Amino acid sequence: MADAAESAVEQAAGSLFGALPEPSGLVKAAVAAAQAAAAAGMAQDAVSAIVSAVADGPGAHNVTVSGSAVPPGALLFASLDGGETLSELFSYVVQLKTPDTLNLGYVSPAANLPLKPMVGKDLCVNIELDGGGKRHISGLVTAARVVGHEGRSVTYELRMEPWLKLLTHTSDYKAFQNKTVVDILDEVLAEYPYPVEKRLVESYPVRTWQVQYGETDFDFLQRLMQEWGIYWWFEHSEDSHTLVLADAISAHKACPDSPLVEWHQEGLKLDKEFIHTITANESLRTGQWVLDDFDFTKPRSLLANTVANPRETGHATYEHYEWPGDYFDKSEGEMLTRIRMEAQRSPGSRVLGGGNIRTLMTGYTFTLENYPTAEVNQEYLLMQTLLFVQDNAQHSGQDQHFTFSTRFELHPTCEVFRPQRTVSKPHTKGPQSAIVTGPSGQEIWTDQYGRVKVQFGWDRYGKMDENSSCWIRVSYPWAGKGFGMIQIPRIGQEVLVDFKNGDPDLWWISKTAIRSGSADHRGAYLQPGHHAAVGTAGNGVAERDLQPLAVWRANEWQHAAF
Repeated sequence: MADAAESAVEQAAGSLFGALPEPSGLVKAAVAAAQAAAAAGMAQDAVSAIVSAVADGPGAHNVTVSGSAVPPGALLFASLDGGETLSELFSYVVQLKTPDTLNLGYVSPAANLPLKPMVGKDLCVNIELDGGGKRHISGLVTAARVVGHEGRSVTYELRMEPWLKLLTHTSDYKAFQNKTVVDILDEVLAEYPYPVEKRLVESYPVRTWQVQYGETDFDFLQRLMQEWGIYWWFEHSEDSHTLVLADAISAHKACPDSPLVEWHQEGLKLDKEFIHTITANESLRTGQWVLDDFDFTKPRSLLANTVANPRETGHATYEHYEWPGDYFDKSEGEMLTRIRMEAQRSPGSRVLGGGNIRTLMTGYTFTLENYPTAEVNQEYLLMQTLLFVQDNAQHSGQDQHFTFSTRFELHPTCEVFRPQRTVSKPHTKGPQSAIVTGPSGQEIWTDQYGRVKVQFGWDRYGKMDENSSCWIRVSYPWAGKGFGMIQIPRIGQEVLVDFKNGDPDLWWISKTAIRSGSADHRGAYLQPGHHAAVGTAGNGVAERDLQPLAVWRANEWQHAAF
């Protein structure tokens, strides 16, 4: 029996070697073990050894996919191409193939998978690591298509992006009152059922009024975070990807599987993964930032703030002056000026590189070693990683079942990292109409500065009450110290609102208007027969029995003393 078993194993081994262009050492060792098992009379163990060799050898798939976007086992991983950058939506293109197996039809039944059910579902690419661990890259499928056939296989191509992409599909006009930037982030993100982790160390001031002015949820939050120096990335697991918010280098963890990475020349055959390309970059940056603004309640207050932090290069002392700084408190201005200066300095020192490392992930840190230039060997934050993975198991007999290459951009952890301001605040295109609001039962509602509250036509969340807006200044045609005129707009009255530099957060009432259908005593003088009428009329609050002031005709003259 042993001789017969050995003969069977020899035949199986011959078939195996013939099928593989260059059998790996693992397969050869497994066949030798199978022959030994056969010689001992254990034919079943011999066959199992060969099957195991094939399953774990060059035909095995070391990268798999999972998630609700694809039926289990229906599609096999073919390739992944994409990347992630701090404070940017990641994007990966994943190609999947149906199994190349014989069926009653020409191609696998999986070739008829419908595309629509894939879109909007979870997908995860699972990459096997040395030591038995796995790296997960997860996201939502935002697009799917069939891209072609190869033999009996059909290739599907899926675009995978983060759940934060959903925020680009909704926009709004909404006012946020008396909240910090973190409060606003919490309120908007609470509408999306996905995990968020905050690793924030700064204390952020309460802002009286912040408007989402026709922006998508994503652009609005991105703008606020960039203004206040907050940035973000995703940490992946097989079941989800978590949005991480940070404002300091201390928020970042070391790469769990590669906290130390060596540089070696490209082309070397090593038994470990390494970095083979490094390009260090230094650039000229502005060395001083100045912000200034004006507070009408303290017109003589000096709100200018200056922060200097020049880099050790030539011509590093130039100044950037920004006005208005969008603050009314000196301490807020100090914080904003510091953040602006840090954001300006941040890109001054960067490193580009590449290698074959599977474990470098955006948002993590690692320490570079063995590079010939000593000052480059330091700890870095991975601010961008670009990945390319391709399954080559069916085309190669090598032990490595897929090719993996990564390119990256690094930020030295000895420098503060801040995001750049890429999202501009929207601008209004002229004055807007609003209705004066206040508490029920009141006719006039004002503060010590004669300011009132209003509700805009675009505001679908306000309740037409004393909480509809913050206090808003009223301008008059004649005003000064100890002289002028005043007429506080009354609740229910329509007013025209102008915006300082077109900023939807900075505004004042420039004019009042008579609403269509108004029944007040001025309405009669708006008729065609009184088109030449000029004058004023009162509407006393406490003196309802007084008659309105006489209306002057265009050809009459009336002196007024003030």
